[in-house]
This record gives sequence, structure tokens and C-alpha cells, in this order.
Amino acid sequence: MAPRLLSIPAAALDVDRRTVYRFIAAGELPVVDLRTGPARSRVRVLAASLDDFINSRAVAHLRAAADQDRVPPYAKQEGTEPRTSGS
Repeated sequence: MAPRLLSIPAAALDVDRRTVYRFIAAGELPVVDLRTGPARSRVRVLAASLDDFINSRAVAHLRAAADQDRVPPYAKQEGTEPRTSGS
């Protein structure tokens, strides 16, 4: 089966396409470049790469929440304790 290629608008899902281009520029989301001429580039995102990207970010978010016991980062500053309702 041939790999499924997505246009940038199709890969954007619920975010602005500029956000997708930022992930591509940062090297976080790999693309396939289908050149149509010397000065023109037409990039496509592999559907499998998009799935991997989404899964890697979701797992990292869940792992971070579990590591922090759901305490916001600002409450975990050195030398401070999270406030309780009785304080």
C-alpha cells in the first residue's frame, strides 16, 4: 500500500497552517518535498508521520502531568509548598 500524503491544510486539523509550518521548520514534523520546478516546493506530510507526531506529544503531556502529580509548574518552585484550602 502506498503511503498517504496530506497537504498542509489537511494536516493542520484544528490548528492554523502556519503552526504546522513552524513544526516543520523546527524539524519536529517530517515532510516529503514534491518539487514541481526549480523555485517551487510542494511539501506533503506523511499521514503516519502526523500520527507519530501527535502521539509523541500526547504521551509527553500525559507523562509530564503524572510526574508533577497535576500540580501546576509555578506551584513547584524550590522552597515553596502548594497551598491547601485550609491555609
